[in-house]
Amino acid sequence: MGYTDQQSMTLATTATMFQNIADAEISAGDAALFINSQLKAFNFSADQSMHVIDSVNEVANNFAVGTNDLQLALSKTASAMGGFGNSFEQTIGIITAGTEIMVGQPSKVARGWRTIGANITKLAKQTDVYKDASGKVEIQMRKSDGTMKNTYEFLTDLHKQWGNLNKEQQTAIALEMGGKNQMEVFMATMNNFDTAIEATNTAMNAQGSAANENSKYLQSMQGHLQNLQSAWSEFANAM
Repeated sequence: MGYTDQQSMTLATTATMFQNIADAEISAGDAALFINSQLKAFNFSADQSMHVIDSVNEVANNFAVGTNDLQLALSKTASAMGGFGNSFEQTIGIITAGTEIMVGQPSKVARGWRTIGANITKLAKQTDVYKDASGKVEIQMRKSDGTMKNTYEFLTDLHKQWGNLNKEQQTAIALEMGGKNQMEVFMATMNNFDTAIEATNTAMNAQGSAANENSKYLQSMQGHLQNLQSAWSEFANAM
């Protein structure tokens, strides 16, 4: 993957730890590929690989998603969302909000946000101010420095006005942003966007989460080993 020996050792250690703490079984190869995909998508260094699994683990511990949900969705959408200017943590927040509502469908949520994110980026290139058809919503598409807002920033501004819209107006915006195929993903995420904000903040402040859980895992494994050794000794003595 183009890493030095020292960087490869760091990534191997991180991948092994992710295997230990994941909610569902994952191979060493798949763990390594997932971590590497996030490093590449968000321009992280190998030394930041622990932040990837810290964030995934802590969000999975505090929201109604599993590490497997996040791993699957992020693997499918990280490159696109990073390209749209979103941070790793913001992408986790968006994915978490959608997946909590669309239970068991992380892949659909990921595919949806690849499409929706592209539509929002295209919109930002076409106009400086977004106005919905009803005239109820008005959002600046650029920040004070003139750069385009990313997906998360646009959604945050929309979220501030979302509760003032009726169902028909919300549906019209979802259809505009996601089309008929992805409007469900848009609606699910917007109706749960408080979670997106909370999950983003959780991901940003997750340092040590994976190491703490890995320590508990190793202690548990040591306890199982001791029980097996004790049982074997009793069996041998009985013979």
